[in-house]
Amino acid sequence: MAQERFLNPPMPDVLAQWKFYFEQLNVQPDDVVLDVGCNTGDTEHFLINMYPFVKKVIGLDADIKRIQAAIETWKLRGKQGNIEFLVGDGMALPFPDHYFDKVICAETLEWMKDPKAAIAEIKRVLKPNGIALIQHTDWDQTVYTTSDVQASWLYKSRSSSIHAYK
Repeated sequence: MAQERFLNPPMPDVLAQWKFYFEQLNVQPDDVVLDVGCNTGDTEHFLINMYPFVKKVIGLDADIKRIQAAIETWKLRGKQGNIEFLVGDGMALPFPDHYFDKVICAETLEWMKDPKAAIAEIKRVLKPNGIALIQHTDWDQTVYTTSDVQASWLYKSRSSSIHAYK
């Protein structure tokens, strides 16, 4: 995801964004949550800090180095028993049907060879009436504000592009 490291140091705007996402998930006691594309695991730790009653949060990423970093951070933060990290493919999730109450997939689909397969897998592992939060930022349409005029100009000069689709 775009803000894969937002807890250390804390990034208040990103924390507010994730709080909003979690509110949309309507996290309940005993939920089992999957994060497809967990990167280094900040989402899992933040979710558990906000909702300590969650039964389990599983972070999955295809990159072994990211999972290793997530596990190291998990160890440093006290090895919370309701967090687990796995190396895996979002297009072939290694879980049984209807296993998760909630699934998060943030800033991940655009990196997959077959995003439709990943969405089908998310649907397969989600329980009936479960909730999936699939999020992607359209960086071409994002507006940034800053009091630093030079930084603003530099960003605009590097990112200007026009796309036409028919």
